[in-house]
Amino acid sequence: MYNLRNVVSAIKVLSDPTGLNISRKKIIVSSSGVAPMIKKLGEEVPGVGIALSLHATNNKTRSAIMNVNDLFPLEESLEAIATFPSLKPNEPALIEYVMLDGVNDSDADARELARLVKPFPSHVNLIAFNPWPGCLF
Repeated sequence: MYNLRNVVSAIKVLSDPTGLNISRKKIIVSSSGVAPMIKKLGEEVPGVGIALSLHATNNKTRSAIMNVNDLFPLEESLEAIATFPSLKPNEPALIEYVMLDGVNDSDADARELARLVKPFPSHVNLIAFNPWPGCLF
């Protein structure tokens, strides 16, 4: 979400009554976990939803999957989501989690994922991974 200025501008056009007039409650912004930008988004366009591409339940695995984790570790990203202003029981965060065979799909990973998202309203979207020739996973 390093393009926050453009994201905010687009949300304002999409939700403006003289624009498309889409309710901010129906707009969800997905982030790889750039914690400071998640916080700014919540301040600049209240009412929008937030999604986090989590994909792992610990920093070592998440860094192997997503290098953004080296800058904004799991705990920092989850804290930004947990404190996002528009979160409510009926307006939860969306947690995106791609299932990688033998990497992040164990029973222990499932239990840890449940523990990580329990403190805040959330829905977890489990995504099947479709490999391609030459992919690392």
